[in-house]
Amino acid sequence: EEDNDGQSTPDPTMATRSPKRPTDESSDRRWFRRPRNAHRRTNSNGSFNSSDETDSLSSFRSKLRGFTNTLVDRLTRDSASGFAFLSQLNNRPAEQDASAQIKKFIAKFEGEGIGQPVAEQSQMVQDFYTDMQERIETTAAWRDVSDDAVDQVLVGMERYIMQHIYDWVFMNNDEDEEKDLRLQAQIRALHWMTPERLEASIKLDIEEVAMEVENAQEELITMDAMRAPQDKLQCVVACSKSIFRILEKSSDDPALSASADDFLPALIYVLIKANPPMLYSNLQYVDRFSNPSKLMAGEAGYYYTNLMGAASFIEHVQPEQLHMSQDEFEHSMRGSVIEATEGLESIRNLKSLLERMRNVENKQKVLQEEVTLLIDTLTALTASSVKPTKVVPEEMVAPTPYTEQHPEVLEAVTTPSEA
Repeated sequence: EEDNDGQSTPDPTMATRSPKRPTDESSDRRWFRRPRNAHRRTNSNGSFNSSDETDSLSSFRSKLRGFTNTLVDRLTRDSASGFAFLSQLNNRPAEQDASAQIKKFIAKFEGEGIGQPVAEQSQMVQDFYTDMQERIETTAAWRDVSDDAVDQVLVGMERYIMQHIYDWVFMNNDEDEEKDLRLQAQIRALHWMTPERLEASIKLDIEEVAMEVENAQEELITMDAMRAPQDKLQCVVACSKSIFRILEKSSDDPALSASADDFLPALIYVLIKANPPMLYSNLQYVDRFSNPSKLMAGEAGYYYTNLMGAASFIEHVQPEQLHMSQDEFEHSMRGSVIEATEGLESIRNLKSLLERMRNVENKQKVLQEEVTLLIDTLTALTASSVKPTKVVPEEMVAPTPYTEQHPEVLEAVTTPSEA
């Protein structure tokens, strides 16, 4: 679409397409669920305990549906806002300039950036941020635009271009993937961690606290689904605010605000329990492709720095930091592997036992059928082999001197016997 000056503005319907991408319907929606490697997981510690498995499963499914619906709504909203930010400028020359610079950058990246090392891709994006900031400060088209409007434009431009090039830059590094696997394995090995061990002021027996812990974990997991660096950062911010509510509700004196010394241990605990997918890659992506002026300013930068610190703590944790001996620590770490192995072995044993029980049950049924058949056969044989004594009509028995003297003999042969 062109304006009267011959310059064009981005077409929202074409914002995620390019000549180098397929244009089928599935590719248009591809960012809602980007294919991952086989090791990707939503949550490594997703087990739950309940006295009633049916109610627990129903509750889990309900929470999963709610989480999925919220995630899809958020993705849809963030995508739309990424395409509509220029219309909020209310300044035609500035809108046209921003549109032209976006198109110029995307064309350049598609021509020179695809397939390049992630460091070079990051530099291209950072150069764009720098160049755009200079244009805003020196170009007449931006002279009458307020500082607040400029901030909104810079945020919108970051989201716009990063949603467009996301599939070419995220996890574009084998080293990041290897570190993801190692960090995820380390977090999984620490699943035995408790708030008390970390000296985190989290009272899980309080229902409101337990719910906030779940909310904080969901925000960390959601971070991987976001495409723009600022949207990933907002997940970190939301998680952090949940943690402060956790500390407030766990405190004996809610009037006292939590300090940084209280916040970091709680964040470490939530991070271990969430074990979010691609944590290292997501942190590196934010670092490489965020606008530096936005990343290092305000609460988002503070919470991001704390999350980096929490990940580093988990990666390099030592026994003395947990007030444990080396033997205790190693036993706990080995126990996480042993428990998993024992769990699998228990499942195998249970399956074997059930199979043997089925075999015994089948054999019992066969034996019962054989016994029944034997009884029926014996009954039939008995009935066929035991015959009544043949009765001799009395008139056919000629009397003799002996029978006359012994009439009981004659009676015996003329009277039917009982079977």
